[in-house]
Amino acid sequence: MIQSPFLAAGPEKAVPRRVAAGVCQCCGWSGQTRLAPPPSLLARDDTADGVCLLCWLWLNLQNQSARSGVLAWLPDLSPESVIHLQREALRQSLSSQKSAQREGRQVLVWLARHRREVRARWKTCSPADFSVLLAETAGPRRAWLRKELTGCALILPPSALPDSHLLD
Repeated sequence: MIQSPFLAAGPEKAVPRRVAAGVCQCCGWSGQTRLAPPPSLLARDDTADGVCLLCWLWLNLQNQSARSGVLAWLPDLSPESVIHLQREALRQSLSSQKSAQREGRQVLVWLARHRREVRARWKTCSPADFSVLLAETAGPRRAWLRKELTGCALILPPSALPDSHLLD
């Protein structure tokens, strides 16, 4: 199982690598596309089960697609709920139906609107900034930082996804 909280940035440059389809080890999504998580974020007894694309991006804030998003403060929603809500909103916004696109964008705008709280607390809501901060922080200070980030969620625009089928 992946260590919590979800938001992380490993020291290594992450490259997505597909693994067998199945259940995401972070959010429990059962889908066709799973990616191997970075080794530095796995528990010792983990066998490198895969994660869905959205969880992979949460675990790799240094990735270019993750950097196009924002961190939002959503402490009343579990990380799994945010992931599932965002996945459905992204699917809808990438749909060929205009009404579905509008509804999906409305949900994504609502989610991203909560970046204000992150910006007020940290003076930034950029995943790139948090990636650097997490990568440069070690020991007790890193544990404190990860605890402080509990409740934050990576919210992505539809343009962050090179292929909508990666959400499947």
